[in-house]
Amino acid sequence: MYFRTYYSERIEKAFAEGNRKKVIDYGEQLMSTMPDLVKHVENHLPLQSVEQKELVKFYGRAYGDLGNTYKDDGQQQKADECYRLKDKLLNAAE
Repeated sequence: MYFRTYYSERIEKAFAEGNRKKVIDYGEQLMSTMPDLVKHVENHLPLQSVEQKELVKFYGRAYGDLGNTYKDDGQQQKADECYRLKDKLLNAAE
């Protein structure tokens, strides 16, 4: 998917530059691309295909990365919310 490459490249560059604000901005932009299947995964359980599971896992891992960035930036409440969503998505994809 194009958006994965688009955001991955920008997030990696901002991370390499040590620019947490940009990493967070790009991470939030990436999350805004989340399809309904992922946003409301509880309505689609059990997931029916490997592709659905991989998509949900992708966003789950992305939430984990975003949570780590928030934590490193001193924003623990936002980090905790990202970790909660990460766990929700990764559990749904099992």
